[in-house]
Amino acid sequence: MAGRTVAVAAAGWSTNVGNAFFNIGCHYLLEQVFPDDQVVFLCDQDAYWDVRTRTTPRNALGLLKYIRPDYLVLNGCFLTTRFRDMWEETIRALRERGTRFLYLSAGMNEYSQQEIEHCRRFMAEYPPFVFATRDSTTFEHFKDLAEFAYDGIDAALFVNDAVTPLKMDAPPFIVLNFDKLPEPLLAVEDGPPPPAGFASRSARAYQFEFQGRKWTVEFPRVRSVIARWFGKFYPYIEGPLLPKGPLQPRVGGFEVFRADHQVNPLVLSKIFRRPRTFVSDLPYGYLTLYANAALTLSDRVHACVASMSYGTPAMLFARTGRAGLLERAGAATIRERPTLLAPEKIEAEKERLLAFLRSVPFA
Repeated sequence: MAGRTVAVAAAGWSTNVGNAFFNIGCHYLLEQVFPDDQVVFLCDQDAYWDVRTRTTPRNALGLLKYIRPDYLVLNGCFLTTRFRDMWEETIRALRERGTRFLYLSAGMNEYSQQEIEHCRRFMAEYPPFVFATRDSTTFEHFKDLAEFAYDGIDAALFVNDAVTPLKMDAPPFIVLNFDKLPEPLLAVEDGPPPPAGFASRSARAYQFEFQGRKWTVEFPRVRSVIARWFGKFYPYIEGPLLPKGPLQPRVGGFEVFRADHQVNPLVLSKIFRRPRTFVSDLPYGYLTLYANAALTLSDRVHACVASMSYGTPAMLFARTGRAGLLERAGAATIRERPTLLAPEKIEAEKERLLAFLRSVPFA
């Protein structure tokens, strides 16, 4: 039987499959650190199901209060202004039973001063045993509050070590993953002409070189404004209410495949709005898609992380503090052009994180 129990809080795969990528990477990482012990996935807080207020539903069991692991691991962007409301009861109960807390691949959500002050007060009362971050900004704000702290990398960067995707029998393809912005139109130098109205409705245009050719990415003006108003809820407005507009089955000699990271809440008119869209409530198909693609263009940070982990260049179209984890991994140019991680650098970062965790005197 395993000596120690290490429980990894994991959830939200169906509402954002990117959560699964760093959950899986975190589980793999801990298996390397605790090879002779029991490393298990457990649920996260019930409050995550309430997308509006992040409060615990009245009739929720609160399973985490009834376990007694040696270590409970929180991972991801859990350092938010709801941190105390969501976690204090559980952390207090488990601490009284002797559980120690590991915060791995830790990050913030908004990176605001209010968020920093809230989380510092809470962590000062309930300091974690180990605190390893996924971006340097988070590390600098909280490094003094843990017994062992490390300026680490995103656990999703271990996903290629944890999961080996199958090879796809498909023509060369790119993946478009736009869950919060309207899907852009693409044009490639010397390629076929773009759909009608390509430039007239553009609000933002990006140009970059990929495989020796100039690519142009343009977002439609009106829909971009609507997306700014409604944020992550925009696709649920676009799906049933807005006309489809021009769709591109292929561009620059590549087939166009699409991925939707948010299957829950299930709205078919939103999810399968465009042809050749992939969606699943499990992460493994997404990893197969990104690992086999020639290029990923996305407004999701972890679509880019997963792609680059498997050697697929990616470009991010989003302004978010959470993108700091990409810069920490060496992908500082990812908003400017398709970017790949330097294999030697990222492997060295992985080894340093492993070495740090193995140096911690776990009881």
